[in-house]
Amino acid sequence: LGHEFENLTRMHRGTTYSFAVLRASHLPLHFGKGIPRVRRHAQACILGIVSPSVVFDLVHTWGTREFEKSKGKHPAAYENDK
Repeated sequence: LGHEFENLTRMHRGTTYSFAVLRASHLPLHFGKGIPRVRRHAQACILGIVSPSVVFDLVHTWGTREFEKSKGKHPAAYENDK
């Protein structure tokens, strides 16, 4: 890596890393534009993720309820048995 991008120095058996001035000036741009961009992308994708999950949950709940109803005995069907 070249000297124009970063500066590595050795002090007391440790390595410190510092950004160059030109690279550090771009750091606020990532926070100013990057975070809103990620939020916008997440909002756009949320419909594609949440919609199938909600539909699956509704179908699963309905199927479980119908299964439990079908397991039960109907007293009217056994009135004539003695």
